Amino acid sequence: MNGIKIPLVQINVANTIKLKPKILFLYPGQSRQNRINGLESGSVPQDFFYGLPGAMQAGYDCVIGDTRSNPKGLIANYQLKWEIFRNRFTRFGFSKQRVKALRKQFENVDIAISFTDFFSLSMALWAPSGPNRPLLVGGFHGLTDQINKAHPLWQKKYECMVKRSLQKLDHIFFFGEADMLEAINRYDLDRSKTSLFSFGVDTKFWTSSEFSSLHEEYVLAVGSDPQRDYETLINAATNVPIKILTKLKIKVPTERHNIELISGSFYNSEITDEQLRKMYQSALAIIIPLKEVNQPSGYSVALQAMACGKPIILTKTSGLWDSHLFKSGKNCLLVDPYKPEQIAEAIEVLQKNKILRARLGIEAQNTARKDFGINRMNNAINRMIEKILPY
Repeated sequence: MNGIKIPLVQINVANTIKLKPKILFLYPGQSRQNRINGLESGSVPQDFFYGLPGAMQAGYDCVIGDTRSNPKGLIANYQLKWEIFRNRFTRFGFSKQRVKALRKQFENVDIAISFTDFFSLSMALWAPSGPNRPLLVGGFHGLTDQINKAHPLWQKKYECMVKRSLQKLDHIFFFGEADMLEAINRYDLDRSKTSLFSFGVDTKFWTSSEFSSLHEEYVLAVGSDPQRDYETLINAATNVPIKILTKLKIKVPTERHNIELISGSFYNSEITDEQLRKMYQSALAIIIPLKEVNQPSGYSVALQAMACGKPIILTKTSGLWDSHLFKSGKNCLLVDPYKPEQIAEAIEVLQKNKILRARLGIEAQNTARKDFGINRMNNAINRMIEKILPY
């Protein structure tokens, strides 16, 4: 599959000859290719692209690659099927064939940046080698959580493969500090080739509506990350209407009439970004129930909801990103992991206290705009690129 060139900005060629490398941004699936034109019209949020617009504005030549591309050839596709089967059994996701499918793209760029844990590891092991190979940059959302979940029979082998992969990457970035620090100690990483990637949201897209307060009838939960703890949410004793938008296979007991399960996911469902924004705006609160993990799970939903001026109920986990900026009772409500009674109490308080709801929403929006704007992420990607350049 050929990389897709993104004509977002006009570049002054005279100022960029041989100074700006060609960068391959690697994402899972084709949803970003399908939405790229929406950036110019403003119908798609910039945060969906993890800093790519900022890299282009800085003058870098950028293309997109799909890490779910299939390799060419009957044998290679049979090998891919075997990898998929093996990964389900071992609960870990190495794939030589997915990397092989992108070989031509790797050969035509200077830097390759992966934004998913398993492809970052696979890329390090099987991307083209040699003096002209691209610099390999691997991103991780929850590396140490993933290896802990691997099948016991394969865990030791995968520990060795992970360490070998990390050593081969030219730069490693993490979305959460807890995951980064544990990985550095666990795999004896050179700190100079690691960095913390600062996530930000498009506060021009994710914004409040003057009509949102006319609705506010339900609590909304969004996300298909396996670290979402919908079981605890479902067990919360409340009759307030709850809508859950996810692709995860979860079961809602028939007696829980107040819970509506909407099949879909954040970016791959038929629900558009604009429709999702309206769902945020119409909710009385957004809840992000999480398992106790190092991964900074739920950051996109939390920050987007905050930018829309909505109060959030968030599980306080070890992986909570920028924890010093989240003040329970001021700009959010924090609950402990696996505590349905705390979730129920938080929902009931917000449902009954409109003044508190409004105050938390205002403070949440102020925090999103002041500390989590899109420039935060655009600057982070550009700093990382500058750090790894050999000149």
